[in-house]
Amino acid sequence: MQNDAARYFTLDEANGLLPEIRELMTILQQKKKQLDDRRWQLAELAQSAKGNGVAAEEKAADLQSAVEILVEEITTMVNEVQGFGCEVKDLDIGLLDFRSFRDGRPVYLCWKLGEDTITYWHDLDTGFAGRQPL
Repeated sequence: MQNDAARYFTLDEANGLLPEIRELMTILQQKKKQLDDRRWQLAELAQSAKGNGVAAEEKAADLQSAVEILVEEITTMVNEVQGFGCEVKDLDIGLLDFRSFRDGRPVYLCWKLGEDTITYWHDLDTGFAGRQPL
């Protein structure tokens, strides 16, 4: 997701937000894993439940309800993280980008869950594969 009025960060500003964002991203990553698991269970149930009647339908309804709740929670939390001005890029690896300037041109400062500080950047159009050390 991209903000209409993008915020630009210095490295220090972006690093200063990491403690709070790290906590949110850890929870988000856990919720994403739960969501993936529920979706997988639903798919498995759909394959195996043909003709199994009411019990399968009730389990499917419970799983679907859990999926909907998780999607809502994840959406709310992603919006909260992006409210800091960064962009959530990938929940599975906990990837965030912060807009910044490098040599006078806009770039992303790139951070992922598990990294202590921001130590990478990439051009706006290259993504994670274009990460380079600062």
